[in-house]
Amino acid sequence: MASGDEVLTQRRFGETERTDNWWSHPLVVLIGLSLFVVYGLFRTVYPVFVPEAQAGIYHESLLSPFYSPLLFAEEPVTHVVFGTFPEWWPQLVRSPAILILWAPLGLRLTCYYYRKAYYRAFFQDPTACAVSEPRDDYAGETGLLRFQNVHRYFLYLGILFIVMLSFEAIRALFWNVEAGQPFWTGDLQVRVGTLVLMLNVFLLAGYTFGCHSLRYLIGGNRRCFSCPNNPHNGGDGRAISRRYGLWKGVTKLNVNHATWAWFSLFMVAFADFYVWMVSIGVWPDYTVIAF
Repeated sequence: MASGDEVLTQRRFGETERTDNWWSHPLVVLIGLSLFVVYGLFRTVYPVFVPEAQAGIYHESLLSPFYSPLLFAEEPVTHVVFGTFPEWWPQLVRSPAILILWAPLGLRLTCYYYRKAYYRAFFQDPTACAVSEPRDDYAGETGLLRFQNVHRYFLYLGILFIVMLSFEAIRALFWNVEAGQPFWTGDLQVRVGTLVLMLNVFLLAGYTFGCHSLRYLIGGNRRCFSCPNNPHNGGDGRAISRRYGLWKGVTKLNVNHATWAWFSLFMVAFADFYVWMVSIGVWPDYTVIAF
């Protein structure tokens, strides 16, 4: 029988008695997140260097989710909220994405699932279960990592973004809008780009509304929020029942939170790429249904 000293001996980094391909999942996460980060950074700074072409930000009724809401632009397009960039605006930050991407990025960066994913893939903390780490101590989420505690506030911003992206998906139903006219006066058409933006909103909503923090927000502070007659619920049986129903809905999404996270991450990048390709004439945006 092995002694206690032998069992507790610190192994070298990566040593393990596991015989499965434990390294495959961290590797896939590392590659997947790295590709998204590289593409996202490229699309964020691209308008700074190619401002005259609007850098594939929009195409008629389509607006890339990387730039939605479009607060400022180089030209007074229909999607823009405040108009063109002021003359005093520094050239190095003349990208609409810089103004808004910090919010969805903050939601992903502080997400409970993504923490586990990039802690393991990028920082090897831990690499995998029963696999030796590159460090002996465990500091937890202290120091700079305390910013993870603001996740619930990024969730509130994420819900607001779902509303704004839904509006842009609805706008993508109306085409050939005359200059200066409301978007709903255009021709009602369902194009491939419309479906892409709608699918993007659907997946982002599934990820956002399955958030752990939302589940805690709805189901917290109750000893038995599913029991209408529990005196600790204040006697409001109808309110408790509604709250319990919401909690069950969020829980169903939360069970597959990682799946929603990856599919929505891929889709938001593809939606941006689609709008970019259509805007520069590489891909045609076919009409599916015209009313």
